[in-house]
Amino acid sequence: MQNEKIKEYFKKVEQSYPTSYIMFVKKYANTLINLTSMELKKSGKIERKEHTIKEFSEFKLNSSMSIAQTFFNNSNIIINLKDLYDKKELKFFKGDQSNRKSILDNPAPISVQGYSDHRGKYMEIFVNHNIMDAFIIVHEVTHYRNQPNRGRNYVSDMLTEAISYGTEYIFAQTMIEQNFMVEEVKLYLRNCLATLFEYAYKLNIVYVFTILYRDNNRIDYEDYKKAFRVDQYEQDVERFEQFMQYGKDHIVETWNFLGKSLAVYILSEYLKDKNFMKKVNELNYAINNKTFEECLEIINIYGPNDLLHKMSQAMDTIIDYIYKD
Repeated sequence: MQNEKIKEYFKKVEQSYPTSYIMFVKKYANTLINLTSMELKKSGKIERKEHTIKEFSEFKLNSSMSIAQTFFNNSNIIINLKDLYDKKELKFFKGDQSNRKSILDNPAPISVQGYSDHRGKYMEIFVNHNIMDAFIIVHEVTHYRNQPNRGRNYVSDMLTEAISYGTEYIFAQTMIEQNFMVEEVKLYLRNCLATLFEYAYKLNIVYVFTILYRDNNRIDYEDYKKAFRVDQYEQDVERFEQFMQYGKDHIVETWNFLGKSLAVYILSEYLKDKNFMKKVNELNYAINNKTFEECLEIINIYGPNDLLHKMSQAMDTIIDYIYKD
């Protein structure tokens, strides 16, 4: 018996994106299953209670601007935050923390970066008046740097988050090296890792059904059993329906998941060799004119198997690093 509800979900998503986005996820669905499964196994190594219990201490926006600018200068990234602010390409708004339960809860509305024909490139950041502002500034400005003067293509969308999160994590590491707010910075990194594991859990089952829909153009119990040789179809359908209730589609969630995953790898490589930042900057300029595979080769990842191997090593490295005393 076919599940028409899930099939309709995939059909609706396919109508919402250019074909290149849909084909990317279909092509890499098996790799994405393996990546999410690996990360879920790694998540058993840590306690995730930090995700909901602690707020950051107060930190002025001017101070966040200053340390972000210093980081860009030291990383040979040509950007002038004051100039962007004066040109109104960077705007700040006050965030509402009244209902905030977690340090990763976004104020509403969330900070955004993008491009429009009437505005050009822009950033809107909702401030928290804590060290989170510095992380968000680095993150959004990194998006701004690789935003073309048009909409993005699928490679750019799939990898811009990796560059932004990767640069953000390297920024956090420079703060640790300077012995600056170390506990709060590590707490932030722990919560980023916890969020990554939440993405892995949500998306793992989506990629299972992506393969079924890709290979059979339907969602059917017999196809499921033949493909995966397990008998938990009803449970997996229930998990997929929970994802659909979440209200976001798996295309945009895939580029968030890939971004957070590859950022872990980027940080682990930076810990080995600070010159890796040069490769991150090279990747920043490549995502709008090279293929996905060519972009990964810039950061020394050569194909799906190499991605899984190096991601597994990176996860172990970063878990041990940010959870050590």
